[in-house]
Amino acid sequence: MPTKLDYIVRSLSRGTNKKYETYVINSIWNKINNSEVEFATQQYVKDSEGNIRYIDMYFPQIKFAIEVDEWYHNNNDQSFRDSARTEAIRTAVLDSTIADSFSVITFKRVKIFNDDGGEKSIEQLNHSIDQVVSEIKRALDNLGQPISWDYDEGSRMVNIIKRGYLMRGDNLTTMKNIIHVFGKDLRGWQKSTYHINGVTIWSPTLSFNGSDRGGWINTINEDLSIIYESGTGKDGKGKNPGDAQWDIDHSTKRVVFLKYKDALGNKYRRFLGVYMCGGYDNEKNAEIWKLTSDKYVL
Repeated sequence: MPTKLDYIVRSLSRGTNKKYETYVINSIWNKINNSEVEFATQQYVKDSEGNIRYIDMYFPQIKFAIEVDEWYHNNNDQSFRDSARTEAIRTAVLDSTIADSFSVITFKRVKIFNDDGGEKSIEQLNHSIDQVVSEIKRALDNLGQPISWDYDEGSRMVNIIKRGYLMRGDNLTTMKNIIHVFGKDLRGWQKSTYHINGVTIWSPTLSFNGSDRGGWINTINEDLSIIYESGTGKDGKGKNPGDAQWDIDHSTKRVVFLKYKDALGNKYRRFLGVYMCGGYDNEKNAEIWKLTSDKYVL
């Protein structure tokens, strides 16, 4: 498995046919000088119309994107296209983000030319780079907590276990790894639920436009506080008011990891919190699950 160093070296060598972009990106990374700051170069983004776009450098911990403007950006038509592209990326990333404290994405452009079209001197370019680095460091400081770049999922699981609790936004990719964090090792687990330690791990897939996923139609409200579980399920039984009453009577707790794919191409099972049954919605024909905590002590 590639190490973090392998990833960094490979990432910093991308785009070598664009010499100025390579200089800017390498300078930014070296000036940040913190190996716990996660970044990606040529970050893939799929917009709402299905177009594939790339961000020159992206810092997901603070949703900070950098574009390096070389010579072909220096005209009015390209500036208009750049603005439209930036807005498409911004919308795609934010619309596909779930359980994240950031409601904005910051874009900064580093131009290699001056306003009059002339090439910047090395001193001028470095000054532009320093300004961006200062903004990145300020955004990192504003997080108010230490950052950690868990490059591989193994180290991510170790850190969660060491921490002793799950917090909203923790990402894992498989039910097997989620169950491992709860203290049990399985060869594999394909189902979306697993009962352990008096709770039910639940990793639902959201439904869009009323379409069912494996017989289920799961929807969630805007602030992520209520999940509606509806549909027939693969066994054709579905949900009914009696199921909801049983879950209320037995104080059923579901530890929820929402399964989704974001605009950056990442596939996650993201921890949302602990939910308990809040009744049955007859209009939606759905069992209601209400958030009780966005943290779960392991």
